[in-house]
Amino acid sequence: MTKKRKAKISNDIPPQKLIAGVKEETINSEIYKQWDITFDLSFRGCFYSIDEKEFNNCFKNTEEFVQMYKNCMITLHKLSGHTIYELLSNKSFRHCHEVKKEDEKKAYKIIKKLCEKVELSESYFEQNVGSEKIYQIGFEDSVRIFGTIRANIFRVFFIDYFHHFYFDEGKNERNIKNYNFCPMSN
Repeated sequence: MTKKRKAKISNDIPPQKLIAGVKEETINSEIYKQWDITFDLSFRGCFYSIDEKEFNNCFKNTEEFVQMYKNCMITLHKLSGHTIYELLSNKSFRHCHEVKKEDEKKAYKIIKKLCEKVELSESYFEQNVGSEKIYQIGFEDSVRIFGTIRANIFRVFFIDYFHHFYFDEGKNERNIKNYNFCPMSN
């Protein structure tokens, strides 16, 4: 006699209400001051590149990706010796801040596009990003890392290797039309 397997039903309905009694931590909370930042790179799309109208983090070729990846790892290493409170409240880390309110939709759109690229559902986005605040973490070079914060964990959702999210013509010299290489899908 064989056992019948129960059919799995996916839940694509986003939550309607926040859980009562859950206190949101602020950047001044003790938890953000006690432990050094830990970077969570578990989101499958964080190293993917996309070429959208308002954002492009694609590369020219493999060699450029390798160099920028090294720069990214150096940036993570430099920042990992600090607490989130130090990074976000200290003016000497001027590239570490909450994404501006007027740019939140752009950040969510990029993350949604990356979710699509790695075949994650809309419910994945709602459960893991939803309406979370998005932060930018960066150092002196052009690499900027975008993600969410919980306790001392910075969950990386995308990397802006060329400072394209906050575009500045004076700092962005590359011709993005020539950049369409994604190291994860090429």
